[in-house]
Amino acid sequence: MKKICRFLLISFILILTACTPMIPTPTALPQPTTLVQLTAIVEPSQTVVAPGLDADALMNSVYYAPKLQKSVQLTNGNYEGTDSTGTYSVALQPQLAFGDLNGDGIEDAAVFLAESSGGTGVFVSLVVVASNRDQFYQAGDRYLDDRPIINSVAIENGKIIVNAVIHSVGDALVAPSFAVEQTYRLLIETVTLTAQSSMSATGKARSINIDFPADGSEVQTTVQIGGSMPIGPFENNLSFKVLDLSGAELFNSGFMVSATDMGAPAIFNNLVTLPVFPPGSVVRLELSELSMADGSLMTLNSVVVKIK
Repeated sequence: MKKICRFLLISFILILTACTPMIPTPTALPQPTTLVQLTAIVEPSQTVVAPGLDADALMNSVYYAPKLQKSVQLTNGNYEGTDSTGTYSVALQPQLAFGDLNGDGIEDAAVFLAESSGGTGVFVSLVVVASNRDQFYQAGDRYLDDRPIINSVAIENGKIIVNAVIHSVGDALVAPSFAVEQTYRLLIETVTLTAQSSMSATGKARSINIDFPADGSEVQTTVQIGGSMPIGPFENNLSFKVLDLSGAELFNSGFMVSATDMGAPAIFNNLVTLPVFPPGSVVRLELSELSMADGSLMTLNSVVVKIK
């Protein structure tokens, strides 16, 4: 009798289980980094120079050439080699800057590597050489352009400021015409473009100025974003993105500004609801204007904020 009762009880439980609807596992939102400090210490993949960073050391160091995907030992700023595809070369450009980029109080460096694989193209990348304890290493790179004209580079307040002339759509490869000022930051081993201003066809500066929230501030998931532009965008519309510090996109939408007329100065003061992120997450809020003709980047600005 006990066996029969136990059998009936188990059968009843199984029937109830079968009738219970399955609850789907919720899909987790991509989690932005919770790193507050932008000075993540990692084991260097390639030691570049010993302590005592200077121009001579940079000109005689080992670099990873990002376009060729090879490690090369520069001698007096140059390297030439041959592989199965032919002759290639890597050269350190004369423009370089020193300053602390990872917040550890030690001067780092921003340099430009020019790579050629035998054709007419000379592909230039911005490369960061950063300190890690008692040595330096190649912390990251960012492709700039084919044969850009680099006017200047400086490091100010942990940011790399590059003034250059790069190619616009329709430019001959030997004659870039798009004048830009670009701001880069080293965010968790990623050389990130955080701002860009440019010149319009009429010679006026095109930029996005973010007055609030301030860079490095704490914000709620509902945040007020305010600022101005000397030249309003086409149809008064910008692109708004939320990215983690590695550059992964977490959210995007349109973002409207107000201007009295096409091409007139614009202002914005919009209340934006962000996705739900864990408190303490650090993300980058980015506004950008893209060309309506070809989708190329015209101007950009961003701030890094911490979610309360």
